[in-house]
Amino acid sequence: MRSKIILDLGQRLPGPLATYTLGDMGYKIVKIEWENFRDPFAISIDEQDKTFLEWYEKMQAQKLLKVFSLNNPDHSQEWRQLLQQCIGIISSWPAQLKHSTQLDLHLKEHKGPLAYLEVESLRPMHDLNILAHTGTLKSHLFQHRDKSRIPPPFLPVAGICFGQNLALHLLDLLVEAVEQNTVVRKTLSLKESTERFSSIFAPSTLGPHNGLYPCYYIFRTQSQQHFLALALMEEKYWMRFVNKLKLPMQPKDRFCRDERVFGILEKAIGALTCEEASALSQELECISFLSL
Repeated sequence: MRSKIILDLGQRLPGPLATYTLGDMGYKIVKIEWENFRDPFAISIDEQDKTFLEWYEKMQAQKLLKVFSLNNPDHSQEWRQLLQQCIGIISSWPAQLKHSTQLDLHLKEHKGPLAYLEVESLRPMHDLNILAHTGTLKSHLFQHRDKSRIPPPFLPVAGICFGQNLALHLLDLLVEAVEQNTVVRKTLSLKESTERFSSIFAPSTLGPHNGLYPCYYIFRTQSQQHFLALALMEEKYWMRFVNKLKLPMQPKDRFCRDERVFGILEKAIGALTCEEASALSQELECISFLSL
């Protein structure tokens, strides 16, 4: 079944990320777009920021991309054939596009098995709206509470979680569709999916979180373009690092919020050359070397 076709009728992040994951599992993914309804990520909105375009290209790299025209009879025929050949569909198309492409009509012709998963959103929302709605943005706001302009978190956490959830739900539907040899349809709401993970990650009380502890921090090296990311939560890794650099610290210092500890680390790591920092990350656990 892994060689069967799954159609990606999604856009932006969740749907395409879900089918990207399924493609990694061995399914053949065909992404469908229309000339008058391209994926917004495929269109660069800023010549100086290609982030969304790069995400789009990477998520579609292993997929077969089809850009159809509603006015082309050959395209309409191929579209109908793909619908009959596929065993799974993830769709976030609006009602008008589904009507124009006769999606529901063609689905009724499918003999099964077919798993059809539709993404539902009661109102237009982006990642930042979802994080705000679920309360998971509060910790980020608290970190920047003294600012009047607050940049959003870089990673689209809500979209990533929703995308993985879509992939899992489609696999579950596929099992049911194959067992019953029929067409199984389900709608998964953005609200339902995000509330599930926000019940875990939304803070119960407001307080600082990121950047509290010196053992879990990022420090600049001697070079302005190179950094060491420390994730030394465990005592043994912390002490190996401390002993390697001959720093006057104890195990308890890794959770000390005192500026003295931060200052010692900032000075020691700030004296490391690019080569020394890179070598340190190779030798010790839970330390990563990164460059801008």
